[in-house]
Amino acid sequence: MYVPALFSIIVAGGYVGGTIFSLQSNGVYDLHIRTARAFSHASEARLGGIWAYGLVGIPAGAIALLIIARMVGVDDSTLANALSGGDSVVAAIRRVAVCLGVFGVTVVGGFLGLNLIRVVSDRVKAEIHREVSGQIQPLRLLEKGKMLMEERSYEDALEVFRTLERQDPTPAPIVWQARALKRMGKLSEAIDVLNEGLCVRGARDDSFRRAVALWNLACYRTLMNVRSMTPETTRSIVAVLDEAIQNAPEFCECLTEQAFDRDLVPLVGNPIFDQWRSVVLDTKR
Repeated sequence: MYVPALFSIIVAGGYVGGTIFSLQSNGVYDLHIRTARAFSHASEARLGGIWAYGLVGIPAGAIALLIIARMVGVDDSTLANALSGGDSVVAAIRRVAVCLGVFGVTVVGGFLGLNLIRVVSDRVKAEIHREVSGQIQPLRLLEKGKMLMEERSYEDALEVFRTLERQDPTPAPIVWQARALKRMGKLSEAIDVLNEGLCVRGARDDSFRRAVALWNLACYRTLMNVRSMTPETTRSIVAVLDEAIQNAPEFCECLTEQAFDRDLVPLVGNPIFDQWRSVVLDTKR
């Protein structure tokens, strides 16, 4: 017979705890209730502010009560014995004490539960915002730089990619910087950017992106040394190409007749390069 009364105390305690939380909270939870589901333009009833906090405080208080009861070893039978008894003064005092205890626990539980919800939600939102901002901003810069490259605004694109370099730890910014410098006719600077970049970034990054940087470095060095291609230079270029293929075996396709990289054309006929190319293509088969 005391179950409805006990339930009412739990509801009241949780609601009071949520209400107390609303008095010191920044911001308001709003609950939207659609009054008619059949139409997309159906009106909504808004239940916000103190009501919303109180409603959320009720389950928070109930959960706190269950946790405390489990911790102190109170089960259903113990609670029933505490609430039952005769009409004596002692039994009445015991029932009042139990009700006050339940009310106090649910008030505190509703208040602290909502604080916990707010702390967790704020941290989750902050983390999501940090991750989204950290991903979207570099993507925007990369797309902006690519667009400037298509418009042949290579100097502006280079500045964008340099800004991207400060936010993106992968080899992508240095690859695009080098491409812009190549289009500007500054091959030596493009080679320096790739050499320095490969030393400080991308060692643990996606192997394909590192392979792109290595392959471009070999191509630019080939173009830079067309008129002075010594055996030592050829071997060093081949070593870079070989490292690129080790990182991304699909680059073997760029050595085939059908998809041969035109930047490597000056190496065709060089015995060192031809021998290495033949070995790589035979291994691929």
